[in-house]
Amino acid sequence: MIFFLVILIFSFSIWYFTYKYLKTSFEISSTFLKIYSLIFWVSIFFRNFYYLQYDFTKTPIFIALLQLDAFLLALIAYFHIIILIFIIYEKISRKLITTNSPNYFKDKRKGRRLFLGLSSLSPLITIISNYKITVPKTKIVKIVDDKYPKDIQSLKIGQLTDIHIGPTLKRDFLEKVCKQLMNEKPDIIFITGDIVDGKVQYLKDDLKPFEMLKAKYGVFLVDGNHEYYWNINEWRDFYKKSPNIKMLNNENQTINIGGKNILIAGVTDYRAHRFDEKFRSSPTKAVYSTLKHDYKILLAHRPKSCDEASRVGFNLQVSGHTHGGQSFPFNFIVGLVQPYLSGLYKHKGMNLYVSNGTGFWGPRMRLGIPAEVTIINVSNS
Repeated sequence: MIFFLVILIFSFSIWYFTYKYLKTSFEISSTFLKIYSLIFWVSIFFRNFYYLQYDFTKTPIFIALLQLDAFLLALIAYFHIIILIFIIYEKISRKLITTNSPNYFKDKRKGRRLFLGLSSLSPLITIISNYKITVPKTKIVKIVDDKYPKDIQSLKIGQLTDIHIGPTLKRDFLEKVCKQLMNEKPDIIFITGDIVDGKVQYLKDDLKPFEMLKAKYGVFLVDGNHEYYWNINEWRDFYKKSPNIKMLNNENQTINIGGKNILIAGVTDYRAHRFDEKFRSSPTKAVYSTLKHDYKILLAHRPKSCDEASRVGFNLQVSGHTHGGQSFPFNFIVGLVQPYLSGLYKHKGMNLYVSNGTGFWGPRMRLGIPAEVTIINVSNS
């Protein structure tokens, strides 16, 4: 209930500011403002019907409407980005404007024409962004680590993360990205959280394509924050029944490559303890083993696990969560609250890879920050 209330207050604030700005600054017609308001509120409320998880949300008509809703949410989001750019442009222009420059902000007719011209780009941007979502790229990452045993073969890791099967991404999308990953023939597969947005009873059939995932050294999975929104205990029970996927909850498994022991560990979500203390994330627990290991890899949904992970001796952490910001210009905002945003980093001697994510969450937005199916090649040289 609190979640929906926060969304409502946040949405109303954006709508009210935008409505007032357009009306007072450029005297935008009431018809335009009514259409804007209708699209805004319909898209906001319709999406929230899905989160109630009623049976009708599984019907083909409702799923089709959700696809349209995701498009409208992206359209509205890009429209507001253009408004934000316009406001910044206005503030700069008022300071730098000369007597010979066209003053769009004193002449409301000129300003209105400029604004409507720029805002007409939002549908085109939304269409381009939608294409980026439906076709995740295969990203190849090379990690040369002198701590990796030099007398054994390199390790080819396949990663899927932040797929967000739920209101708009369904079984067909998951099947496509699983086939895309399997075509790369990875040695081992990591699924690093935020797989679903919904309850087991509504999404279990959509996850059937996971059954095609097979790798020489296994398929490993950790949860993300979104699994906790939809009854984490049910999702844990679901993955325990998987014939081919091993879920790691602050625990590990050892694989042997050429006589060398490689530790594969996984932790619960970094903020899991907010739901229940028993779920607290612990790289310290995850690394514990009675065996000696030559290389240690951690699956952690959030990059923020890196401090403890590096301290307890992990050599590589593979993460997601940030979506790389998902779409311009949100990458700049997300970068302010996340220690690492996208790509390969070095954290206190430990390699850390943060994926842009395979799917998306919320509006269908992926401008400038493409989704990815990731292949990470780890070697000594």
